[in-house]
Amino acid sequence: MYRARPNAETEGARSEGGLLLLLVGSALLFWNEGRAVQTAQSLDEGYSGIQRVLSAATVHEENNNKLVHVWGPLSATPVLSDETYGVEIHAVKLKRRVQMFQWVEEESSLQSEDTPGMPSDTTYSYSFAWRDKVVDSSAFSIPWGHDNPKTIPVESTIRLADTVSVGAYRLAGELKEEFDDFTPFSGDEQPNEGEVKLHGGMYYLTRDIYNPDIGDLRIQFYFAGKAGEMVSVVGQQRGDTLHPYPTSTGQELLIVRTGKLSVEEMFSSEHAINRGLTWGMRMAGWFLLFLGLSCLSHIVHTLVSSSALMRDVVALGLGSANLTISMTTSLVIVGGAWAIYRPGLALLILIVAFLPFIRAAAKHGPRQGGARGAAGVARGSQNRGDKRAA
Repeated sequence: MYRARPNAETEGARSEGGLLLLLVGSALLFWNEGRAVQTAQSLDEGYSGIQRVLSAATVHEENNNKLVHVWGPLSATPVLSDETYGVEIHAVKLKRRVQMFQWVEEESSLQSEDTPGMPSDTTYSYSFAWRDKVVDSSAFSIPWGHDNPKTIPVESTIRLADTVSVGAYRLAGELKEEFDDFTPFSGDEQPNEGEVKLHGGMYYLTRDIYNPDIGDLRIQFYFAGKAGEMVSVVGQQRGDTLHPYPTSTGQELLIVRTGKLSVEEMFSSEHAINRGLTWGMRMAGWFLLFLGLSCLSHIVHTLVSSSALMRDVVALGLGSANLTISMTTSLVIVGGAWAIYRPGLALLILIVAFLPFIRAAAKHGPRQGGARGAAGVARGSQNRGDKRAA
């Protein structure tokens, strides 16, 4: 089968893309490890100096400006409501989500098997769907007969309670924002508005729920942080208010969790979240490095084939030059970032990173020494033979 060879322009673009991926992957790994180290340091600093408040019923002045752990029932005032739809609830947040019934365009491409080099055939189809944002129908391939409204007449909003407390401790605005686990709910009565209909926990502004028209609306309400729920909070006490706690690393420490949780449970959970995020970013950074090296395979293979040491490194590593180099680079960046905070862990990571090089050097050294010894013996034998001939 004939295969066209890539031209110089294609190779150049591929090399540039590979270099860009290497830079982005390295930057992502470096940033991620710095973030992970700072977060771990902040959590350890907070855990070592936190004050455990046994009862949230009373504010303890001796803990002023210190990091405290408080738990108790949540209270939020005033009641959050939307009078148009007869919705009200005692909670930290009330969210109104508005969707509009609109035209949407779907694009599909079909490549002919008989003519692989020819452009694919593109077709467009149109259907109806509920969308949170306005779909610009003027950008459709066939805009005629598929017109959408330019705006949504009812806005999506999030309302925040003025005063949120845990016992005698008020929560600052930053801690209120931590309540982001929204639960859908609806009112108990049918709205009095003419075209507003309550069905399945949603409010429909339409003549017919089962056959809506373009531009019809449906609205759903959610709450987060319902009053009466037991919550646990870690923050800095300033007077009777809890704020984010500034750590020596420059990060702010604040933790809000539902339920009665101990200090150990809250900080252990935060460390687990940090580890999960760190490993996810590490895999993404390594994958970018691997893709970058794959785009530069012709250069990588040239370097490896020209060095016996590098051939042994690849053979004793993961069997693939791209895999071995990308993994080693990732581990070096990770180990370097942890060198000051946890030197033992950093040393272990660096040893694993350079293990293929260490093994290859150990294997390569005696081989070269043996070759030099054999060459010396051969030269000595030749010299003795020349003397006898003379």
